[in-house]
Amino acid sequence: MHRHESWSLFPSIDRPSGCLSHFILWRDRILWCDWDDAAQAPDIDAALTERVIETLHHIGPTGFVELAEELDEVPWDVLGVCRHLVTTGVLEEQPGRRRGIFLIKPSSTDTPDADI
Repeated sequence: MHRHESWSLFPSIDRPSGCLSHFILWRDRILWCDWDDAAQAPDIDAALTERVIETLHHIGPTGFVELAEELDEVPWDVLGVCRHLVTTGVLEEQPGRRRGIFLIKPSSTDTPDADI
């Protein structure tokens, strides 16, 4: 995918044999799949953040891949926004095998921190 003047590849590249590497190409950067480290994630897009919240209000709990398709966005960008919104208390992520599915947190005011 070519968006934001950069390249992203979805899904991730997983080499279970040979070099045993697992990585993501996201906005022209290679991120190893321990990318939960916030320092690796690109900046959070405020406009996409609002679109994610609005869409989840309308369609309910949704996987980040399906949400990205709905929004015509790069799945990694949507996952980054969703994970950020979990840390700010706006969204919840389903635990266990249902990881990657996000929903509006029932007590949320839908207002993420201003430091997006």
